[in-house]
Amino acid sequence: GNNSYPLSAYGNKLLLSQEALKSKVGIGVSPSGSLGTMFTVESSASAASRVMAVRKENAGANVFEVEIDASGDGFVGILSGSNQDDGIRLHSNADSYFSKDLGIGMTTPASKLVVRSSASAASRIVEIQNNLSQRLFSFENNAAGDGFFQIKEAGGNAKVNLSSEDNDPMYLGVGTGAPNIGFGLTNPDGDLHIQKTGSVNVKY
Repeated sequence: GNNSYPLSAYGNKLLLSQEALKSKVGIGVSPSGSLGTMFTVESSASAASRVMAVRKENAGANVFEVEIDASGDGFVGILSGSNQDDGIRLHSNADSYFSKDLGIGMTTPASKLVVRSSASAASRIVEIQNNLSQRLFSFENNAAGDGFFQIKEAGGNAKVNLSSEDNDPMYLGVGTGAPNIGFGLTNPDGDLHIQKTGSVNVKY
């Protein structure tokens, strides 16, 4: 019938709620508590608790879990069934990790982090901005598949440009504020300063 809190069975389906009736399901919610979403799980706020876990039948080890720590911060784990520290852990206020290789734009990463972009068009692969949304660092590829790396000032002007494309200009520092460049030391005092143990060989 038109029950506002339906619990109905249809064949192999168990229906706990109906969107049309605006009914909601709560687990651990007190009778006086409110449900802001169609499905709400509430746990103790005074101690660490596991809100939800998914595991293989009779195996005991969790492969997915949602938890709240003693400070009230949440974290999610997608874990190995044989080693619950192996997998993915995303924490809202502590360390997070991917214990295996991570691929973005691909499904078979061959190193700890692989980012793949389109080979048919120029694209920005990695970008880092300051808090004003200004791009400070980027790694990009052009339409030919060549890569280039830039470090920019807050005004958006590139100060460092390194490219793998043939005959593409590369530079370190631009304008009157161009820095001294040092090889083998951290405090160069000339436009180009090279220091090493033994002789220095420079060829032009």
